[in-house]
Amino acid sequence: MYRLPLLLLLFFGLSRCLIFAQESGIKPASISTIWYSNKTIHLQPKQGQLQPYQLQRGNNWVFQYTYKAADIVEIADDEFSETIVLAIKPTKLKKINQKISATKNTVIYLKSCFCRDAGPVSVLKGKIKGYQLDEQTWHLEITLKMPTVNQIQPAQKFKKIKGDFKLQVQ
Repeated sequence: MYRLPLLLLLFFGLSRCLIFAQESGIKPASISTIWYSNKTIHLQPKQGQLQPYQLQRGNNWVFQYTYKAADIVEIADDEFSETIVLAIKPTKLKKINQKISATKNTVIYLKSCFCRDAGPVSVLKGKIKGYQLDEQTWHLEITLKMPTVNQIQPAQKFKKIKGDFKLQVQ
């Protein structure tokens, strides 16, 4: 007896939520994986723990991973993105299998959000491995030991990303 009205109420409530989500301007999550030849990561003076940087012309390969979380336009300060920028010396081999260290590589982790641990920081340890699919594409797996920022422990001790990095021509 009560089931039919409850089912109808549930159905109309859920359908209204779906219509609201479509009408309200929700931007879906996105991932970008690109690489540059003949670039370098130029480190600027540190600002506390933060490590500002710029990509400039150079002799390295620079791999860049960017994740942007889904965003509800009507909600202020819910935006989140993270970028990992990693420079390595070019190789003539079609494979990469290297440990990442502060003395050999420049790696930046940039967290963008309305939070205390946002900003660019240096990553000191990790590993990069993968192989070249064609002249413009590398399939890579990158594992990084995440730094503590502003006395906040990272949510993940190790960050692992995997993807096909496409050459960005500039």
